[in-house]
Amino acid sequence: SIWKRLILPKLGNKRLSHIRPGDIDAFHLAVTALTPVQANRCIASLRHAFNMAIRWELAASNPVSGIKKNSEPPRQRFLDDLERARFVAALDAREDTPSVLALHFLLLTGARRGEVLKATWGQIDFVQEAWIKPSSHTKQRRLHRVPLSKSAMNILHRARLLTEGDFIFPGRSGKALTEIKKTFYAVCREARIEGLRIHDLRHSYASALVSRGTSLPIIGGLLGHTQVSTTARYSHLADEAMRHATNLLNGES
Repeated sequence: SIWKRLILPKLGNKRLSHIRPGDIDAFHLAVTALTPVQANRCIASLRHAFNMAIRWELAASNPVSGIKKNSEPPRQRFLDDLERARFVAALDAREDTPSVLALHFLLLTGARRGEVLKATWGQIDFVQEAWIKPSSHTKQRRLHRVPLSKSAMNILHRARLLTEGDFIFPGRSGKALTEIKKTFYAVCREARIEGLRIHDLRHSYASALVSRGTSLPIIGGLLGHTQVSTTARYSHLADEAMRHATNLLNGES
């Protein structure tokens, strides 16, 4: 998306050997004026592309090297219990469609959007009630097996009634569904929820588990994190659960 919308319109007509650090600086500044975060994503993608070009002997140097990224304040948006209840109620009020069920599944698994939309029936172990994500579908490029809750399995059974194809949440063509934003934002409006992104459903899943006393290593395993520091962003949410635990020791409620 960022290559089509941002990078190629500005740099696509230049030969690799003609792109200079000044061109990258000017491009980064122009995109920063519109969206600082996506400017950083563009730079990361360009850096990788030029590294590969050097490896393939298509370029002699990387003009992206040394550029300073924009600062990105950490985002901590997630659904609290009341918002979560309203969000689920708004989903339940809608007719079952692949996009509605995909949103249910996102909230119940904490999976990434791409993992859910590309999911196939062959990845689901209905006997063990588990989802085996292939390495090609995960961010870490590692096979990830995750147990599914009864509620998540129920969503899969409902989805099975809608399609006989390979994909669990197909588009009209029968191929993998590619976009659920329209349904997502409609549900947010109906649930009176503001400032939420689809990826925040993943944060909401993790925060709900933390607040109920689930350990960070377990949550990291469910989310497919390979670094402890990635899951540690939710550690502050465990305060109330730990306070309840220590009160139990002292006979307090």
